[in-house]
Parts: sequence; C-alpha cells; structure tokens
Amino acid sequence: MAEFFQFTDYSWGYSAEQQNTSCRGCIDGKLKLPRGRVLGGTSVIDYMQYSRGNPGDYEQWPHWS
Repeated sequence: MAEFFQFTDYSWGYSAEQQNTSCRGCIDGKLKLPRGRVLGGTSVIDYMQYSRGNPGDYEQWPHWS
C-alpha cells in the first residue's frame, strides 16, 4: 500500500532543490522526498524492507570479543 500513498495528500510533498550534478533521472532534476502526513508519519507511506547481509562481508570485519 505504500506506493499508493507516496505522492498524495497523505505526503507533505517535499522535494530537493534542482541539482546539476545529481538526480539526472528525476523529473525536473528534483529528488522527491516522501514524508508521511498521517498518524504514524513516514512509516505509514514508507516501504519496510529487510535485507540480509552477505556473510562474506562480515567475515572481513575484525573480530570483536
């Protein structure tokens, strides 16, 4: 449901200033910043995502004990 709320009255409609060196794939060079305008805030319109790390990446860290 998050995708249906992001650019509606349930979002504050914030966007970043136009950039010359970034956001080239964005409309008008402006990055949209969806922020929740509802009880619960941005967590209501945000995607909850869990990404499991690659064990090989963690094995390169120094061991802590």
